[in-house]
Amino acid sequence: MKDHVEIEVIVDSLLVSDLHETIASILTQCNLAILDIHLRFTNRSHLDLTTEEASLLNAGIKIINQPSNARFFLPIKSGAVISSSFLYKGLHYLLKNSAPFVCPEYAFRRIDNTLIIATTLNDQMLFGHVSPCLIDRQKLQESKKLTPRASTIKDTCSALSTLDIDFSKYVQQLKKQPPLFNSPLFLPQHLGDTQVPPLFQNTAQHQSFRCKITNLIKSSTGRSKILQKLLRAHPDNSGPIHSTTPPYISNQMRNELEQLSHINYGLKGYHSMQFIDLTYETFLKSERLYSSLCTSAPYFEQSNYSYIMILPWLISGGIDLFAVNYLNTIAELHPDQHILVLLTNDAHPSFDKETLGLAPNVTLIDFPKILKNDPHYKTLLPELIYSIINSFRPNRLHIIASKAGYDCLIQYGGQIRSRGTKILFSSYNYLLGPHGEYTGYTVQELPRAYRPGDIITTDNSVSKNLWVNHFGFIANDILIHHQLFDCAAASLPSPTSKDGLNILWAAHIRPEKNPEILPEIAESLKPDKVNIDCYGFFSPQNWADEENPLETNIENLHYKGPYNDFFKDIDLTKYDLFLYTSHADGTPNVIIEAALAGLPIVASRIGGIPETLGDHAILVDDTFSVDQFTQAIRSALSNLSHSRQQANTLQQSLIQKHSKTNFIQQVKEMLKRSQS
Repeated sequence: MKDHVEIEVIVDSLLVSDLHETIASILTQCNLAILDIHLRFTNRSHLDLTTEEASLLNAGIKIINQPSNARFFLPIKSGAVISSSFLYKGLHYLLKNSAPFVCPEYAFRRIDNTLIIATTLNDQMLFGHVSPCLIDRQKLQESKKLTPRASTIKDTCSALSTLDIDFSKYVQQLKKQPPLFNSPLFLPQHLGDTQVPPLFQNTAQHQSFRCKITNLIKSSTGRSKILQKLLRAHPDNSGPIHSTTPPYISNQMRNELEQLSHINYGLKGYHSMQFIDLTYETFLKSERLYSSLCTSAPYFEQSNYSYIMILPWLISGGIDLFAVNYLNTIAELHPDQHILVLLTNDAHPSFDKETLGLAPNVTLIDFPKILKNDPHYKTLLPELIYSIINSFRPNRLHIIASKAGYDCLIQYGGQIRSRGTKILFSSYNYLLGPHGEYTGYTVQELPRAYRPGDIITTDNSVSKNLWVNHFGFIANDILIHHQLFDCAAASLPSPTSKDGLNILWAAHIRPEKNPEILPEIAESLKPDKVNIDCYGFFSPQNWADEENPLETNIENLHYKGPYNDFFKDIDLTKYDLFLYTSHADGTPNVIIEAALAGLPIVASRIGGIPETLGDHAILVDDTFSVDQFTQAIRSALSNLSHSRQQANTLQQSLIQKHSKTNFIQQVKEMLKRSQS
């Protein structure tokens, strides 16, 4: 006889993609020949589940609307995935032992980057905080009193994509808790307040505080082997207990984690034993956060900011140009308001405010530069950002491709939104992984941070369709914006009178731009007397061998170095054609710049490029094919008169689309939409 299991999916997310991940895990991980599954959705009124229900029914899973008489019950949140190792081992354990419910051993949940024990709380908190937790209803009914402990099983996986828990409920239940435990992070309301709280000055007070918390946890959870290990501190109290991982993970577990990662590449499987002294770690984290805030405080030029933008860095071109144009346009529209920019990543050295040409009412805070002597600042960035947002209470928060910004919103989005701050995102492109999955910061993190009503800007309809059709975003939330360019700087190159033909290639020299194909293209075009000049910033860390693939001995391929301004730093009159070989992109600025310069174009058919260029350029479908690029180049150069005519038509059509007047209207619409 099959084991009869009722799975309740608590639909607390408005994202269709969350529900798809949960359903995919049920179909992938559950052996329907062994189990008789009844599936129940709660809070489903806001979602049309017709398609999802059809796929489940076809697989033999019964959809129910009311609790069934199933002996075994598994509640999970929409977005969490079911692990077969936990499900089957849990069923076996409940059948062979007296426990009324079971969860993975060391089932910690991650809250504010701190680990909270959740396996030995009372039954109410257990159901609310341990996921997954498999319940035996029959044993619960037979029990006179619910035990406060869940039995745990080893070598099981708990993989979750939704990690948001209401920490305050746990705190309220302990009662009379010290202030620091009630708010795990020290978040000062005024950055200028340099008075360090006594808690951070007095070691004796810290020890007293730690003792109180230890006693509270002991009294609320009872004693267990797990708890004894959790609370064991070093004899000298010099630091937290270090995390440990089991020396061996079974091959079955590895295979299961691999399967779960294909359902959602952002999922992390929790299967390791991690012991941590929560009290001392919280204390250290709060102290470090306060220190980082005090170090940063002198760089804030104003006491209030109505608009905060978070970026990984600010350099020339790419997404950064969009950010600078947004900032300066908003500053021009609202000269009486102050704008704050937070930079979070040190992968590229950011330009300063003057070099970027930012408006006077924009303040630039470069965390990697300011906190370079603080070894802990990177792990504290989400809390550091939230502290700043919490202090200034801006009208709008705008996140562009910053993982720390996404992490902050994922952890503290409820608090930020509850104070009236409107959330904006900008997302322009994505990458494809080896299995065809969507990857990249925005695709991995933005779906977890977005909520209906947030505004997303992009520069192409391909990205918008991805958010709407694949991730279930609201189409009305997504605005397509066209980059701002100084079109007066563009001019059609004069006809060339020289021996041979010249091609211009320009981009950041990164793997996704596909520069490795250029030496082969150059070799193929030698008989045609074609030279290729390449411009772009080269960063060694992007390449395994740290060597520039464009620095070769091929006589008709020349690397000319980096550039900042396409129109000023490159002599465009030398070139007959612009070549773009990228295999992953949105709508690259350099494509628009080349079109505004009136250059004939051969480019990859990816992202927003076809939408931008239309029929006025030659597009290559197979971005890894030397032959296709070579044929396209020969076709364009064989009839330069026609190619220039097409380029001129494209140039005229783009001038208005990318004008300052048009961009200002787009920003006004974005600000208006983010008010309602």
